[in-house]
Amino acid sequence: MTDEWTAERWEEAMRGVYRRALLDPGFRQLALTDPRGAFAQANGVSAPENVKFRFVESLDELVLVLP
Repeated sequence: MTDEWTAERWEEAMRGVYRRALLDPGFRQLALTDPRGAFAQANGVSAPENVKFRFVESLDELVLVLP
Protein backbone atom coordinates (compact mmCIF):
# COMPACT_ATOMS: atom_id res chain seq x y z
CA MET A 1 0.00 0.00 0.00
CA THR A 2 1.21 3.49 -0.78
CA ASP A 3 2.27 5.95 1.89
CA GLU A 4 0.21 8.69 0.25
CA TRP A 5 -2.89 9.67 2.24
CA THR A 6 -5.40 10.77 -0.38
CA ALA A 7 -8.89 11.95 0.50
CA GLU A 8 -10.25 8.59 -0.69
CA ARG A 9 -7.81 6.67 1.51
CA TRP A 10 -8.80 8.76 4.56
CA GLU A 11 -12.49 8.23 3.86
CA GLU A 12 -12.05 4.45 3.62
CA ALA A 13 -9.94 4.39 6.81
CA MET A 14 -12.54 6.41 8.72
CA ARG A 15 -15.35 4.15 7.49
CA GLY A 16 -13.43 1.23 8.99
CA VAL A 17 -13.30 2.95 12.38
CA TYR A 18 -16.96 4.03 12.22
CA ARG A 19 -18.24 0.56 11.26
CA ARG A 20 -16.34 -1.10 14.07
CA ALA A 21 -17.34 1.54 16.63
CA LEU A 22 -21.01 0.97 15.77
CA LEU A 23 -20.78 -2.76 16.45
CA ASP A 24 -18.18 -3.07 19.23
CA PRO A 25 -18.65 -1.03 22.45
CA GLY A 26 -15.12 -1.86 23.63
CA PHE A 27 -13.64 -0.59 20.39
CA ARG A 28 -15.82 2.52 20.59
CA GLN A 29 -14.34 3.27 24.02
CA LEU A 30 -10.84 2.73 22.62
CA ALA A 31 -11.57 5.22 19.83
CA LEU A 32 -12.62 7.80 22.42
CA THR A 33 -9.57 7.28 24.66
CA ASP A 34 -6.86 6.26 22.17
CA PRO A 35 -7.83 7.41 18.68
CA ARG A 36 -4.49 6.45 17.11
CA GLY A 37 -4.66 2.97 18.60
CA ALA A 38 -8.21 2.48 17.38
CA PHE A 39 -7.34 3.78 13.93
CA ALA A 40 -4.42 1.36 13.65
CA GLN A 41 -6.48 -1.54 14.98
CA ALA A 42 -9.31 -0.93 12.50
CA ASN A 43 -7.06 -0.40 9.50
CA GLY A 44 -3.92 -2.40 10.09
CA VAL A 45 -1.82 0.70 9.54
CA SER A 46 -1.03 3.74 11.68
CA ALA A 47 -2.18 7.22 10.78
CA PRO A 48 0.56 9.66 9.79
CA GLU A 49 2.30 11.11 12.87
CA ASN A 50 1.81 14.70 11.68
CA VAL A 51 -1.99 14.37 11.68
CA LYS A 52 -3.92 15.18 14.85
CA PHE A 53 -7.42 13.78 15.26
CA ARG A 54 -9.88 12.58 17.87
CA PHE A 55 -13.19 10.80 17.98
CA VAL A 56 -16.07 12.25 20.00
CA GLU A 57 -19.66 11.16 20.57
CA SER A 58 -21.08 14.66 20.43
CA LEU A 59 -20.03 18.27 20.01
CA ASP A 60 -21.60 21.44 21.28
CA GLU A 61 -20.35 23.22 18.16
CA LEU A 62 -20.32 22.64 14.43
CA VAL A 63 -16.85 22.36 12.92
CA LEU A 64 -16.57 22.92 9.17
CA VAL A 65 -13.34 22.75 7.21
CA LEU A 66 -13.02 24.97 4.18
CA PRO A 67 -11.40 23.45 1.09
